Amino acid sequence: MTSTKIMFLGILIMLLGFAIVSPTTQLVGIRTVGLDTTINLAYLASAVLVVGFIIGLIGFFRRS
Repeated sequence: MTSTKIMFLGILIMLLGFAIVSPTTQLVGIRTVGLDTTINLAYLASAVLVVGFIIGLIGFFRRS
C-alpha cells in the first residue's frame, strides 16, 4: 500500500511541474517579474519533473 502512495506522490509532483511550465504561468511570470526570472522558472519546472519522475519510479518498483 505504501508503494502505491509513493508512486501517486511522484505523479502529483510531476503534475505540479507541468503546471509550472504551462504557458499561462509563463505569461504571468513575464508580465509580473520579467523574462530573466521566467527562464529560471523553466529550470525549476524541469527539476520538479525529474524529482517527481524519480519518486514515482521508486514507488513503482518498491515491493510491499
